[in-house]
Amino acid sequence: MNFCKTGLAALLLLLSVGASAQKNFVEGYVVNNAGDTLRGLIDDKNWRMNPEAIQFRRNAEERPVTYTPADISAFHLLSGEYYRSKVVQYDQSPVALAELGNSSDPKWQRDTLFLKVEVSGKATLYFLQQKNNKQNFFLETGGAGAEELLNVKYFRFQNGDKHAVTSQQYKSQLRNRLGDCNALGTKFYEVEYDLKSFRNVIEQYNRCGGQEQPSVRRDKDRGKTFEFGLVAGVHVTRLKFSSEELAYSDLTAGTYAKRVNEVAGLSLDLVFPRAHRQYMIHSELVYKGNYVTNAFERTEPARRSTIKGDSWFRMNCVQANVMFRYHRATFTKVRPFFQAGVIAARSVGADNRMILETSYSWGGTNRTERPALAVTNRTTAGLAGGIGATWGNFGLEARYETALGPSAARELRSSVNTAYALASYTLR
Repeated sequence: MNFCKTGLAALLLLLSVGASAQKNFVEGYVVNNAGDTLRGLIDDKNWRMNPEAIQFRRNAEERPVTYTPADISAFHLLSGEYYRSKVVQYDQSPVALAELGNSSDPKWQRDTLFLKVEVSGKATLYFLQQKNNKQNFFLETGGAGAEELLNVKYFRFQNGDKHAVTSQQYKSQLRNRLGDCNALGTKFYEVEYDLKSFRNVIEQYNRCGGQEQPSVRRDKDRGKTFEFGLVAGVHVTRLKFSSEELAYSDLTAGTYAKRVNEVAGLSLDLVFPRAHRQYMIHSELVYKGNYVTNAFERTEPARRSTIKGDSWFRMNCVQANVMFRYHRATFTKVRPFFQAGVIAARSVGADNRMILETSYSWGGTNRTERPALAVTNRTTAGLAGGIGATWGNFGLEARYETALGPSAARELRSSVNTAYALASYTLR
């Protein structure tokens, strides 16, 4: 069908334009070694490991400049991630069983690295992901520098058997660094060697004593996957029939009036956790009211009559929408987005009628009423695309949709094109 081919082409074009327009550059800033903040665009590689260098440019026209940890003191992606340049001593001992040694002593390496800021405040937590799947955590408090929280994995022999164990020095390190907070008690010894546990204890420490500048968690939504929401708005529908068969001329004649109808429902977002909330699958389940009318007039010279017709279609339905959404990061709280995807709907309480009034030249009239379509599609499918923006939990969107119409007859083609104005609220 032509409208499906056209819609699919538009969908692919929309996705390709969105992907190529920004490439990997997103808005952010770098802080140079003199303490100056330079705002612009950073090439976001969606790093699985801490970057060894980044590319930055002031605007889309400039050529990128490469910065290493020695060149700048920090950089921040407005989509969430924040890194600081630190000279640190870090452990490179292996974690794979086949490579473990028999000593709990760390294998030190000293270097200048981009460390990811996970929590900042009176105590700051940094994270380093190495190539060998080893994760390093660093704690910085007061005037002391960033110190790695150690947990060396090694083999220990006991009763002639070899066991893989961990040193767990990080527990005593936490006690020594954070022991001035009485509220933590013995929690230092209950902390697991993972990001969530470290975040929780350090955030509690930063709240200890009612400090004036509370802890700030960076990239706080990295592990969040699902978000529910509400969506509501209005739409205008255009119903169109086409056929080469004269038997359907009463449906193909005239213009179906556009009416404003309501739509409301629930949404579910699947947020890709490593894409800084820029990419998501946006799904909706909505109830859509849909009512259109048509009026036409035609003459039949052979019968010396004029026929005036009025028809209406009530196409209320429950509709599911699944779309791929791309958010563009900006320097403000307003985040533009575009999305495109597919829709599927099933009619609820659908009905249609046609009234024909025939006037004859000799003065007689005849009035008949019948279904406009005797057999209709109960289900339909189509394509949709929209543009909009979010501000915090709120969103606005303009959307266009094209779908199969109500006709179930092969000789009678039908389509439904709909324009929406929508408002949404995300429950976070």
